[in-house]
Amino acid sequence: MTLFSIPLDTPGLKRLFAVLSVCIASWGCYFYLSEGGVRDANAVVVQKRRFETLLRLSQDYIAIGGGTQTKVASEDPITAISKAMDAIGLKENLVQLSQTTKGASVQFDRVYAEQFATFIQEIRKKGLKIVSAELKAFSVGKERLFSVSLIIGGEA
Repeated sequence: MTLFSIPLDTPGLKRLFAVLSVCIASWGCYFYLSEGGVRDANAVVVQKRRFETLLRLSQDYIAIGGGTQTKVASEDPITAISKAMDAIGLKENLVQLSQTTKGASVQFDRVYAEQFATFIQEIRKKGLKIVSAELKAFSVGKERLFSVSLIIGGEA
């Protein structure tokens, strides 16, 4: 049998086919791997753009005064917290109010989400911040109530 008018028993023909097969396999691997490299390079470019966008957004946020609080607590945290509770009507939900080394420790039981959100707004207005918080939610009928433990301190 002959291939392109070359007999198959020609010396060196098997070696030529082997070299040709290795070259074709190498060529295929090169293109497969180079395409993966292009994909990886594109992923790096996308991640770089995302990081730059995040950096610009954080710089804009800082520029408009985000993340900084200029108001300083003018009164004792316990007094400020008591006034905020009185204004919202959370006195009956108070479990504990005490002074700690980090600020004031406050515990509420059976608080509605709206009351809690209003309380947070009030203490922020008074120049205080929540240092630590633990929330436990439970359902009573169709309503959801919270048990809240907070450590509230002055703005740093």
